[in-house]
Amino acid sequence: MLDLSPIEDLFCPQFTLRDGLLIIRSEEMSCLVDQLIADETSMQRVELTANHRHIWDFVAFPDTVPMAIQWHFAEFVRASWMSILKADFPSIDAVVEVYEDYGPTLTAYRVRS
Repeated sequence: MLDLSPIEDLFCPQFTLRDGLLIIRSEEMSCLVDQLIADETSMQRVELTANHRHIWDFVAFPDTVPMAIQWHFAEFVRASWMSILKADFPSIDAVVEVYEDYGPTLTAYRVRS
């Protein structure tokens, strides 16, 4: 049976509010978030760090798949994240960015004034 949980984790992460931070619920990142908070890292930097996801950690594209297709795939994931954030946190102004960092990478954060 095909295990689709990595794809589900990529397309449908569970966002949560923790101490005013909008972060993806993750046991692995919990200690890092605690350390960043203890180091008085800015809230946006904590979110950027805790929420970054490398597409290649979830999907092993064959060498024959052009980078342009991989970037389009990342944009689909970005749209999914935005949809989740708007549905689950309608009063929060959130941004999902796609950028280059070991291939297509995503992160999410709250817009603060």
